[in-house]
Amino acid sequence: MNDERRTSIGEDASVASGHFHRILMPLISLTLFFVAIAAIHHLLTEVSYPQLVAELKALSWNQLLLALLFTASSFTALIGYDWSALAYIGRKLPFPTVALGSFCGYAISNTVGLSILSGGSVRYRFYLSAGLDAADIARVSVFSVLALSLGIYLVGAAALVIHPAVVDSFFRIPPGVLRWIGIAALVLLFALVVFIFVRRARIKIGPWDLQIPSGPVTVVQLVVSVIDIVSA
Repeated sequence: MNDERRTSIGEDASVASGHFHRILMPLISLTLFFVAIAAIHHLLTEVSYPQLVAELKALSWNQLLLALLFTASSFTALIGYDWSALAYIGRKLPFPTVALGSFCGYAISNTVGLSILSGGSVRYRFYLSAGLDAADIARVSVFSVLALSLGIYLVGAAALVIHPAVVDSFFRIPPGVLRWIGIAALVLLFALVVFIFVRRARIKIGPWDLQIPSGPVTVVQLVVSVIDIVSA
């Protein structure tokens, strides 16, 4: 009797959770849609149509084509974030699903901001129907944010090594010192990648137990991040 009662309670909770998600997620999506519209409206208040036309006419065809090329390159690289994240969590999805989910997720999050929430909710709509659960989608979103941060770290360190004079006026630090800081940062990142290849460790932060990505996934994601950032 008690088992039947527990089963009934569990089924009722499952049904209630299902109704909750069916109501909550469309509501979040609708809210983010209006937030995106408001953000775009705010961005466009300082730009008039005649001004836009004049700016475009002032550009050469080579500049326009290069702009389109690098935009396409950046958005193509963005697909790599989700592909690497799915490889990290051990899930596979059809490429068209990953490409569409990634493109729409980043198009919204790059405009609205709050990438984990805005981009994550868009991915939720695409990837949930493809077989992922909420926990998988959350891991994909967090992985993408951390991967972008690591890419910024790599590009920033390389910039200090190649052209430190660009930022010496901001920090009031001699270019030679900045170059050595960049070298140290790159050595640290290289050591981390070597460590990942040698040993796949786990990191425990409070209640979270995180598995470090494999070496190949880490290298691919670093390449993807550099292409994305440099193209942008």
